[in-house]
Amino acid sequence: MSAILLALLPFVFVGAVLLMSRALVKPRAPAAQAEEPTCGKCGYIVRGIAGWTCPECGSDLREVGIVAPGLRKALGTPARLGIWALVATAPALILGAVGASYLAPWDVTSTRNRAIFIQSPAVNAVIHVEQEGRQRVMGRPAHNHPLPPQTMTLSLRNVQTSDDMTVDLASGAARFADATGKVVTGTLDTAFVAAWLNANGVNGPTQHAADVLAAVDDMKSNGGGGFRNFSPNAARGNQPDVVAHPASSPFVVPSPTAITPFLPFVLAAMLWLSGLPLVLRRRGSTRRVVWGRVESPRDANQA
Repeated sequence: MSAILLALLPFVFVGAVLLMSRALVKPRAPAAQAEEPTCGKCGYIVRGIAGWTCPECGSDLREVGIVAPGLRKALGTPARLGIWALVATAPALILGAVGASYLAPWDVTSTRNRAIFIQSPAVNAVIHVEQEGRQRVMGRPAHNHPLPPQTMTLSLRNVQTSDDMTVDLASGAARFADATGKVVTGTLDTAFVAAWLNANGVNGPTQHAADVLAAVDDMKSNGGGGFRNFSPNAARGNQPDVVAHPASSPFVVPSPTAITPFLPFVLAAMLWLSGLPLVLRRRGSTRRVVWGRVESPRDANQA
């Protein structure tokens, strides 16, 4: 559904309310028409009475009106409210659900992964790279779009004791804890990756750290869709020491916020309540004819 159609839904609902209010307020001719003018409240025949007070219920006829012969008075407030509840509740819930699908807030997480293998005569390590982006979006249509990665985590998978490296991709700031628990901070570069590997017992040439960093940068440019081979080793028949598996496609997961489940009902209630003033309002005033009510007992006697 386009944004234009979504914006028009409340106006369509209000238009339906106006039509419904006219149908509920305007009296219809009954099958058997009344032959005498009656009190607008209790239905007592007021032809020939003196003054503006109904002898039956004591109501001021200028307030409750006089129903002219051939017509019946409009539906009362409880009847109109009951009909409105039956007629408008289901459409309001439907429109509330449709509106919430475009307006409800969702917390979206977008992740992509890559496995990097270091396989040489001296080193055998597997590094799992996960890049993640988080953002609050409005409506389900935004769920289909991956988010730019904001943070990255590098984990050694085949080392008994190791600490993950966490990286803020916007600034390049990186940190990890060494074997003594000391937090090491710095900027993501070849030297820092080598220090992280060495701190976790993965000792090898600095070129391995440079290859790991190259595989990470390959993900950053969305060019990591295929296998990448690094550092061919002549002693192993030019087999690469570092192999990066294909980077996964971004995996988008939306999570509802605290108000997301309730928004359809809130919108439905707002739409339903917006129609009450139109449905329950009284037409005219005490000094005017209101849907078949005449001005006074004299007018009723002349009707």
